[in-house]
Amino acid sequence: MKLPFPAWILLFASAAAAAEFHVSPTGRDDQPGTKTLPFATLEKARDAVRALHQTSPAEEATVWLEAGIHRRSQTFELGASDTHTTYRAAKPGAGTLSAALEVPASAWTAVAPEDPRLDPAARGKVFQLNLDGLGVTHCKAFPGRFNDGGGLLDLYCDGEKQPWSRWPNSSDAKMKRVLDKGVWSGQPKDRRGGVFEYDGDRPLRWMAAAEAGQLWVAGFWRVPWDFQTVRVKALDTTRRTLAMAEPVQLGIGSKYAGPEGSGEEPWHVINLLEEIDMPGELCVDFITRTLYFWPPSALKDASISIADMETPLIRAKESASLTLRGLNLEGGLGEGVELIGGRDCVVAGCQVTRVGRNAIVLKDGRNHQVLGNDLTLLGHGGVIVSGGDRKTLTPCGHVVDNNHISRYALAKLNYSPGIGVGFSPTGTVAVGCRITHNRIHDSPHAGILYGGNDNLFEFNEVYDVVKKTFDMGAFYTTSEWISGGNVLRHNFVHHAPEATGFYLDDGDSGDRVEGNIAYRVGCGPFIGGGHDNLARGNLAVDCGRGAHLDTRGVDRGYNLSNKNLVRGLESINAKSPPWSTRFPSLATVFDGKPELPTGSVIESTVAVNCESALHVSGKKEHLAVATLRDNVEVTLEDMGFLNASQLDFRMKADAPVFTKVSGFKPIPFEKIGLYSNEYRPSVPPRAAEFRTLKSPKWTTRESRPKPAPKAK
Repeated sequence: MKLPFPAWILLFASAAAAAEFHVSPTGRDDQPGTKTLPFATLEKARDAVRALHQTSPAEEATVWLEAGIHRRSQTFELGASDTHTTYRAAKPGAGTLSAALEVPASAWTAVAPEDPRLDPAARGKVFQLNLDGLGVTHCKAFPGRFNDGGGLLDLYCDGEKQPWSRWPNSSDAKMKRVLDKGVWSGQPKDRRGGVFEYDGDRPLRWMAAAEAGQLWVAGFWRVPWDFQTVRVKALDTTRRTLAMAEPVQLGIGSKYAGPEGSGEEPWHVINLLEEIDMPGELCVDFITRTLYFWPPSALKDASISIADMETPLIRAKESASLTLRGLNLEGGLGEGVELIGGRDCVVAGCQVTRVGRNAIVLKDGRNHQVLGNDLTLLGHGGVIVSGGDRKTLTPCGHVVDNNHISRYALAKLNYSPGIGVGFSPTGTVAVGCRITHNRIHDSPHAGILYGGNDNLFEFNEVYDVVKKTFDMGAFYTTSEWISGGNVLRHNFVHHAPEATGFYLDDGDSGDRVEGNIAYRVGCGPFIGGGHDNLARGNLAVDCGRGAHLDTRGVDRGYNLSNKNLVRGLESINAKSPPWSTRFPSLATVFDGKPELPTGSVIESTVAVNCESALHVSGKKEHLAVATLRDNVEVTLEDMGFLNASQLDFRMKADAPVFTKVSGFKPIPFEKIGLYSNEYRPSVPPRAAEFRTLKSPKWTTRESRPKPAPKAK
């Protein structure tokens, strides 16, 4: 019932005086926004706060989200006029912004068991859904080539993302032989996809899809860090050959097995009704716009939703002193929260889950904070950060602290990190960020990707990463001479046998890697040919190698003819302040031999039960420009761990290692990882089980054994 006009005015005035407004899924926008008479939409509350700030611009305001699901079909937009405002759940974790489209059981119809496309195991168990009838827009055909979700919807059943049908189900098929690598470069008319020969007759089931141009294959076609899905142009089941409609960069066939490939390249097929053969699998017929699904439980008992909204759930442009606290955000295909520009904004104690891209993005701006959030089931990464001015080394001051980030990179396997900070290949820059006390795990690729300058990474825990790829680090940076000032200190990386712990790849320079712990990973600090890197006092336990340095720059031409490295150097003025004072050695790069690891130092590495404390690769005269000292193998007893079997790597004050290894200092293990505070009342236990160490010795291109040549 509508209130009489005078009463409405009085109640609104009361709400404004208290600078509090309430939003409820059962509210109405013609009400005054009090706790008893709440608004229905965030937009109405936002506009009420804006009206308040017209007369009292500095007054703090709080918008309380009452318990329940606040449905979203578009982004909640905030701007420069939205300042000094907190959007907060009335009960932590109970106010949910959801872009998910709920699918009732009545919307499904059974697929006829006699349909010849069905696998025998699936007969009578697959249901279909008319996507047009639900208004779903993200059901168009995949592009010819893509490396993420291909622009397609996501389906969730009882909170879990459901997998696209594939063959093989959990492993990969192997090419038999590469017949044509394809042509990547040149004019578009000259490009062509690769062709390979396969084994077996399973593709006989795919002929109808191939002839309709509706067959896609996915794999690591050349290198194990570049996953691509490509449409099939032609399938010849007589010759057992498959021709791709698009080329992949540098052609198909393993980079490490010569021009003809190895015959072991992994691949699989996706999104076919013919390959739905286990509960949970689904596919979309792009021609009929029909979704097929084998539900893992009875439809009448299941909660099924579709993510179809591709824009962020919340986006703030040039906002200041804005806080998002205790909210749940879920069910979109885009970002969870995107902050563009602005200053002093906080995202704290929130849960972002089941989104198709990154959970939280900080794009430029100053002094934003991401504190105590739980981020999981993410199509891309967790927290992606950029900001600051590289030319002047002006810091942005962003802080990412005490966040729990897991089960990410579900759609885009490669270069979708738990935390990304100014990673140079993405074209972003970050200066002066602080990344601390985060727990990151369960990912096919990297834990933390970083670049930029003067960024601190401290007290973070990263484990169970690099699960489906290769030649990657739990912490990883690459290919910049000008990335000085980044500090990796007192971090704990463990249970990631295919990962390098702290990977400074391809000439990256100027980092400090100090007092970190690597347990059951391939290697601790790894310096891939860069200058002025310092790795000091790091501990490696049950790893392949304690630390590594090489001179790859000599063979690969990391000199003044390398356009990529020189371009970065030319983007700043290395011979004038602030660069000449902060990083004086950069001014001499043009005069020396930048292909050498000049000025890099690895010292006081402690290795326990590793193949070696230090591994080097390169000619002695080239290695002489680096400093390598006091890198020592010791026993478990020397370390004095309190309880290593329970991942307690605190060390006794009188442990022998402190006298045996010069320069090795105590590592404050008790400070590493998550901690409890107002945003995180309790710390969740670590996973009860970790993957066992498989092959700790070979985790990078330089150290992996060369494949045997093929017989002629």
